[in-house]
Amino acid sequence: MAALPILRSGCCWRVGNGESIDVTKDKWIPNYLSNKLLHPVIDMKEGWKVSNLIDWDIHGWRRDILMAKFNRDEVEAVCRIPLSRRVMEDSMVWLHNRRGVYTVRSGYHLARQRACHDVLPTGVNLAKRKIISDMLCHCCKSVTEDTLHAVWGYGAAQDVWAGSLKVLQKFQTNHVDFLQLFEALVDRLSTTEMELFLVQAWLIWNQRNVMVHGGQMKNPGWLTKRAAELLEEYKKAQATLEIPRATPGRSYWKPPPQEVYKLNFDAAIFSNLNCSGVGAIIRKFDGGVMAGIAAKGDYVHNSDDAEALACRKDLEFAREAGFSSLIIEGDNLKCDESNIKY
Repeated sequence: MAALPILRSGCCWRVGNGESIDVTKDKWIPNYLSNKLLHPVIDMKEGWKVSNLIDWDIHGWRRDILMAKFNRDEVEAVCRIPLSRRVMEDSMVWLHNRRGVYTVRSGYHLARQRACHDVLPTGVNLAKRKIISDMLCHCCKSVTEDTLHAVWGYGAAQDVWAGSLKVLQKFQTNHVDFLQLFEALVDRLSTTEMELFLVQAWLIWNQRNVMVHGGQMKNPGWLTKRAAELLEEYKKAQATLEIPRATPGRSYWKPPPQEVYKLNFDAAIFSNLNCSGVGAIIRKFDGGVMAGIAAKGDYVHNSDDAEALACRKDLEFAREAGFSSLIIEGDNLKCDESNIKY
């Protein structure tokens, strides 16, 4: 439950049929600032869905509606969102790793980033957004609550740090903000010590939330022990899940079985031309070329997106050319590992 706000802030809709996504309220625009519309929409009814912006006859966006109602920059951002040739349901994806799937590790990195950039919902930040008027710490009731105070400065937090690493017990408390503290610790602590600090800080923030909602903070000794246990569990899990990587070497084209064909595809990004390029070749078991394509594509921001779009475009080409039994091969591991829906 403590991670629920992070989960909500780190997710974005992947557009399928658009029927589940509210145009103005939901996050559904990847690679765009807050992933949602920032400018007022002209004359749009309450509850409009993204499906109202799609022309399924051409499997494209209704640019006339977008241009009439949206800010120009947002029109371009929306039109860069690829639409599936199949009418699939909308789905939620995690923004903070390339597979789009939430992991504890990616959630942990997001939490660390939010703390360093001072975007945790502390008293000060909530007051800035006019959500509350009282900026005092919920725990000590005497000092304005910023991120530094919430995870380091108030009495109960200091009790936890007092039982933690010796280097933290003697560390200065006169830092301006959490980022300054974080940078000072990076210079002083080893990697293992820094990891333990981050886990302990997360536990303290978690306990702060428990107290805000009427609960009691656990014993400082228990929190210190629990931080070490969580870090150890994490490291063991990483060792268990680690996949041995193949030794890099020269790669060779492997022919497909005689009864099928192989499609090899690739993509490139041309930032100076504001576009991408896709290419594919279909060969039979003896290497004979059956078909090929080279085409210009929309501009994307990273190679994984370019490879995924290239794969989709090349599959469309293969289907139109009459190939139904294919082995698909590209040079992007994440694209190959993904479950490509078409």
